[in-house]
Amino acid sequence: MTFWEWLKLGIENKFCSEGKCDTHEGLYDVMTQWERDEYEEGGDPCIPVLRVWPHGYEMDDEPSE
Repeated sequence: MTFWEWLKLGIENKFCSEGKCDTHEGLYDVMTQWERDEYEEGGDPCIPVLRVWPHGYEMDDEPSE
């Protein structure tokens, strides 16, 4: 299984959200309703973000796609 097949499987099975750019898109649309409610009421819900690197890539590598 390739990285992209694995990622697609995770998205299709709702193990993770589709990719989002936190810098440009933010994560508001992947928050649960209770997180949105808390956020809008001035709360600060913790929303863990996980960056997944394809096999063989490291943080400082140039992207190939």
